[in-house]
Amino acid sequence: MLRSILFATTASLGLAGAADAATHTFSLADDGSTSQVERTFTYGDLSLTVTGAIFGYDAKTGKAAFTPIATQSHDKGIGIQNSLLDNTHLVDGSGKQEALVFTFNREVRLDNISFSYWDGNDHFALATGANVDFKGISGSGSSFYHTEGFSKDYTSDIFALGAFEKNDEYKVKKLTVSYDDTPPPSPVPLPAAAWMLVAGIGGLAAAARRKG
Repeated sequence: MLRSILFATTASLGLAGAADAATHTFSLADDGSTSQVERTFTYGDLSLTVTGAIFGYDAKTGKAAFTPIATQSHDKGIGIQNSLLDNTHLVDGSGKQEALVFTFNREVRLDNISFSYWDGNDHFALATGANVDFKGISGSGSSFYHTEGFSKDYTSDIFALGAFEKNDEYKVKKLTVSYDDTPPPSPVPLPAAAWMLVAGIGGLAAAARRKG
């Protein structure tokens, strides 16, 4: 069972003064049943861009391989549409593993993630640019809906969340974050850093398969 699943790419500056702290829950099931490579959610000055990716181990190169892919939104959450025949639209680990990349226009602290289509076999890998931390996170729910809270301070402007094991499958329904409620700095474009995060998860997949 995977335990060391965090991959760091940038140093965290942390949230600003607590007096300006605000909390918001993004509902990722409210923008219709549409297939989009990139979708954006806004709340006041806070914006969130969600993109999809698939990753896996390339036996020829011995490295992680990944590529952008469309996300799919329905009433029970957001997932991945890996082909026109994919009717489940789940983030899953069957074949090439799938991931969602969450990019904010400012640093936020990740408070909790709400999943749907969740059961006791499901786990997730979380990569963040905010921490040099390899302690690891795995889901612990056993019902159709599951909310995973984080007591540790995971603060960044970019996160990647992916299915790692072949039986992992779920959608992400909600994302709750805390942030400094002051005018944001200039937004950071969806960068190579996003794919570095996904590559970090993919690299762990490659290492696990080489050991298997």
